[in-house]
Amino acid sequence: MDHIGYSDLATIITCASIYLAQLAAVLYVVANRNYRPISALVPSSLALMYAASVLWFVGDLFTNNMAHPKGITANCLFTTVWLRTALGQGMVISVLSFHSILAMLRYRFLSADMKKARSRRIQWLAAGAILACNMAIAAITTLVPSDRTVRFIDGLDVCEFTPAFKNTGVILAWALWGTVFLTSVFVVCKVACAHSEGHYLLAACLALAVALTFHTVVYYKRPKYPTTLGWRIAVICIDQASCITAWWIIAGRAIYGCLLYRDVYLAKWNKQDGCNSEPMFFSAYSANRV
Repeated sequence: MDHIGYSDLATIITCASIYLAQLAAVLYVVANRNYRPISALVPSSLALMYAASVLWFVGDLFTNNMAHPKGITANCLFTTVWLRTALGQGMVISVLSFHSILAMLRYRFLSADMKKARSRRIQWLAAGAILACNMAIAAITTLVPSDRTVRFIDGLDVCEFTPAFKNTGVILAWALWGTVFLTSVFVVCKVACAHSEGHYLLAACLALAVALTFHTVVYYKRPKYPTTLGWRIAVICIDQASCITAWWIIAGRAIYGCLLYRDVYLAKWNKQDGCNSEPMFFSAYSANRV
């Protein structure tokens, strides 16, 4: 068994520093929430995706034995089911699902005269449904006896999953990811989106697929991977790289345009969005702001 050491600490500091730097981008998005290309992305969803990534990171620290568990962090249900899975991994994928739903409704299912009246209502209904599903799964898992899900091994300071629970978790993660991926490929990408939303969603899904694929392989081939330094560092680095990449795929273009050539990019964006009577569709902010 490889004990927690300087390599783990260096990995934690590196990931935390990257998230701290990304926080500046999140704050920039919030500060420029009335800029149309950013507003169309729903800044609150980008902030939620960032927060979920951070929770995924914190959950990873204890699930992968990179930090000494104490108190509530020694509770495997809290770290693996709530932090890492429901509020972390599941929420990140759910935000992509949310963006997929918005793109479908905007370009395919709602006519121009329906958008303004129904956009905010549908936005919050979709977000609420996604959040409720994540919380329901985590709550049900919490009620199941620990000998059927996950338990803490004192001698190794790691969480051990039962085969049935591990299989269920992998299936649910891939099912949620597959829903977003298939929707992006067969629905959103085939609709005449003004800003290629489907292709960006597809790229973000593929970024997360790297983490899911690596996890699936490691879970079954190296079930005791948290006890090995190289494997646990690889898992957490791939996890966080996938999360950060997916976030920048969704938000990067709008941030870059707003930061470097604000007026020119806005004019170009408005021209591309000209076929839509409500360019601020699904924004929580007033359509007359820029």
